[in-house]
Amino acid sequence: RFDFALNTKVQWSKNVRDEQRCPDQILLGSRVDNNCIFIIMSIYLESYLEMHLDSKYLFTDDRDDEAPAKLKNSFANRLRTVVWKKEEFNELGDEL
Repeated sequence: RFDFALNTKVQWSKNVRDEQRCPDQILLGSRVDNNCIFIIMSIYLESYLEMHLDSKYLFTDDRDDEAPAKLKNSFANRLRTVVWKKEEFNELGDEL
């Protein structure tokens, strides 16, 4: 839509049951360089791809076609155990 912004889809979750509740999101850059998503993403991509020249997927050097699914499951499991199952995190929900 805009030549100065990125357009992305919100990932579906258990609370999103129809497409209307899952609109496109617009990512805008920032004039403050340490807060700019475009600069941070470009630095990450440049450094990652420099270290993994023959990488098939981002965030993993696994070349298996199942690598994205394995990586997603690994991070989801880690998020559950490190964040969601912690008492401090659950106490935050009680405050709402």
